[in-house]
Amino acid sequence: MHGRHEWADPTLVIPLEERGLLQVLDPDDWVDQEMTEQLAQIMVGLLTNGAFDDLPEEKYFHELSNSRLGFSADVELAAMLVEGLAAKGLARPSQDGVSVPLHPTVRTTILVVLSQLSRTAGTRRNLVMHPTTNQRRAIDDLIRTLAREEMPSAGRVISLGGC
Repeated sequence: MHGRHEWADPTLVIPLEERGLLQVLDPDDWVDQEMTEQLAQIMVGLLTNGAFDDLPEEKYFHELSNSRLGFSADVELAAMLVEGLAAKGLARPSQDGVSVPLHPTVRTTILVVLSQLSRTAGTRRNLVMHPTTNQRRAIDDLIRTLAREEMPSAGRVISLGGC
């Protein structure tokens, strides 16, 4: 996926990169040991507390790359997380060896959790991170997650109308 950001919006990306104002973070490096441990702890807590017990059945699961699940940092821990999700019917075996099919709500929740964990991961790298999105589903999942579990972020979300 390297370079994909350039063709997504070249009129914005190229000038930002030329001025040193855009840094693309590689999940293989970004999702480190500490972030993987925190992700696993939060997701196990959500599973244990029944956060996903009432999800509607989904015919189509959505892929999430192994790097975002922490396989680059801790294979055993990431595999344990996937096994726990699979035991609840929220993950399926990988079809391509580089990603895991997840229930769409679980996938979005993991991405939302990772965005919040990025704040502390950024601090470790002398970066100040402010996760943002314009995706309503991600906002709703974040609000639901913050209401259930203590997160490494302020317990509030700023949501602008029309999102």
